[in-house]
Amino acid sequence: MSRRSRQNEIGVGQDSFLDVVSNIVGILIILVVIVGSQITSWDSEEGEAATLPDASISQKNDFSEHDISRAEAERAAFVLQHAREMDRVNSELQEIEEQKKILIARMETLRRQDLQLESEINFSVEEKRKASETLSSLQRELKKLSETETLKNQEFLAAQQRILKYEDEIRRSQELLVEAETAVKGKNGGPMKIEHKMTPILRNVSTQETHFILKEGKVLYIPMDELIEIYKRRTKEATGTLLTSGQKNDIIGPINGFSLHVKTIITGKPFLDVYWTLETPSISQFGEAPEFALREMSAFKSRLSGLNPRNNIITLWVYPDSFGEFTVLKEELYRLGFLVASRPLPQNVPISASPEGKKSLAQ
Repeated sequence: MSRRSRQNEIGVGQDSFLDVVSNIVGILIILVVIVGSQITSWDSEEGEAATLPDASISQKNDFSEHDISRAEAERAAFVLQHAREMDRVNSELQEIEEQKKILIARMETLRRQDLQLESEINFSVEEKRKASETLSSLQRELKKLSETETLKNQEFLAAQQRILKYEDEIRRSQELLVEAETAVKGKNGGPMKIEHKMTPILRNVSTQETHFILKEGKVLYIPMDELIEIYKRRTKEATGTLLTSGQKNDIIGPINGFSLHVKTIITGKPFLDVYWTLETPSISQFGEAPEFALREMSAFKSRLSGLNPRNNIITLWVYPDSFGEFTVLKEELYRLGFLVASRPLPQNVPISASPEGKKSLAQ
């Protein structure tokens, strides 16, 4: 119940009370006028009787004693009726007074309830204000923490890049140091280290082949088998379309950022001619430098751990800017017992295949 509704209810109660009082006062005024007029009429009759001649008085005394007694009886009855009417009016006034007291008590109760409700509303408004301020404070703290987290992440990435840069500089410095020591020892006639490597044996790759790309000094796994499997399934499902049009162009992937752009042509021979080009992601962003790739928890080592050297051959697609890294990885693959097939590529030329291509040769 709002405060305005309670005030309206109190106003309606006061109007009813005033109407009752006004009606009773009007009744009392009417009764007083009637009684006054009757008393005035009675006094006039007595005055007229007093001015009659003595003979008339004596005659009246002789013949109107009964009338006087009746008049006194009527007067007594009127006074009694008037007293009863006054008692009734007093009773009604007392009843009205009781109702007035009840209304006043009810008004006081409503006033107290109104004050209590107003106090509760003020308390709720204050609580809501405090909750709103607390929420705003928490939102500001959350925003500050998010900004701090973003800043820390940026600092962490920058630190990682610096670490990679320092490690690369250390590796190059170590290589230069080894070359310098070797040159000094050879110049001074000192002992020189001679590395023995197995004579490479070229083998045609006909077993399971796992592909990696070496570019910008980093290595990254190529999901070639997964892409080719999707291509085979799609080609089988679209045989009708392929027979109708004679050829089909498709894009397979992406898988881990790699996509295969394939063109399939039906020839007069009992097989298809397939031309495909591999679209690669950013190697510098997703690849691993050899110093990280050769660690036990690296993505390169994790991929190799699931392969059997007897049944799997590693094919490395190498760009000119990563020949040094290729040598390092090839030595590790030899140590693990894998055969390695190298596929050198000119700079900025994508990995591709056609029916005129050759199979990989593994050493």
